[in-house]
Amino acid sequence: MTEVTDSSTVTDRISFKGDFYQCSTMLRKLGIKFQSGPISEENPENGVQIEDVLEVAKHRILQLDERLSCDENAMAVVAIKKALEHLHDRTRARVGQGVEGTESTHVSVPKEEVKKEEKEETKTEPESKPDFDI
Repeated sequence: MTEVTDSSTVTDRISFKGDFYQCSTMLRKLGIKFQSGPISEENPENGVQIEDVLEVAKHRILQLDERLSCDENAMAVVAIKKALEHLHDRTRARVGQGVEGTESTHVSVPKEEVKKEEKEETKTEPESKPDFDI
């Protein structure tokens, strides 16, 4: 995995410092402020989540695909949905291990175990919908 520092250039158009990313084009600059720290009563939401940016990218690709449909767009959407699924799995693991909203790490749960646990939960409890779309 590539080492990430507190300030760097991601590409020739994208740079970041801390939780703020900037994309520069010939005409303008666009900034994205990501959440800094876990969300809690002491540290309320103060930026976007990675999932938010992925949802925006997925939506934009789907919009473009209505006019210029191609297999690559479909594959990109599938990849983004898979990334969102992994991030939601991470959140479920963190909640289940009681570390969501903290700076503590969690233990990754193999995908098969997550699916097995979800099946067992649906047998004993009525199905509840997550607070997010997958």
